[in-house]
Amino acid sequence: MTNKISESIKRYRLKKGFSQDMLANLVGVTKSTISQWELGKSTPKSGNLLKLDAAFGDGGTWRKEDNAGTHHARYITINICEETSQAHPHLPKDIIVQKNDLPMDVNCDELIYTSAIGDSMKPVLEDHSIIVVDKTKRTIVDGKMYLFLEEGVIRVKILSYSKGNVKASAYSDTYCDENYTMSEFKKNKIIGQIILYSTKVD
Repeated sequence: MTNKISESIKRYRLKKGFSQDMLANLVGVTKSTISQWELGKSTPKSGNLLKLDAAFGDGGTWRKEDNAGTHHARYITINICEETSQAHPHLPKDIIVQKNDLPMDVNCDELIYTSAIGDSMKPVLEDHSIIVVDKTKRTIVDGKMYLFLEEGVIRVKILSYSKGNVKASAYSDTYCDENYTMSEFKKNKIIGQIILYSTKVD
């Protein structure tokens, strides 16, 4: 049984001139998965919704109309992070994600999104991965990933406490840990904890 979002996927796929195989390759799924989505037998998770946005090239406009009625309870709109918007002029002002992909205790009104830059967080985050940030979670919890500003530069790192200092770590082994005294790190602005991410399709 089809639904609004399944109908939108098929409509925009045909509008772009994509076969199911072509769209599957762009999103990184199988042709069968695309068929299941279009038939309404399954729905794409938030990560694949973001990849569909990139494949269709419209920043999620293709499904804005689906964020109403019975679908309103399943999807939410997340605005871009104002502190990073100038560094990412190509990003849309908002995106839509599936509520089921978010933590149960999250306050949806306190979520923002942006794009990661660089390769220090590979293989978890690629350059230009889309990240969703919870602004209420600014207190460092060891081992969690955070978005913060350091002298106006956007940074994404794993933060933890080490011998009374703050350690900023990367996932990539080619980057060394960075250590700050408490007074040094207080000069930075923690925007929030990263709670959802998806690699953007080039």
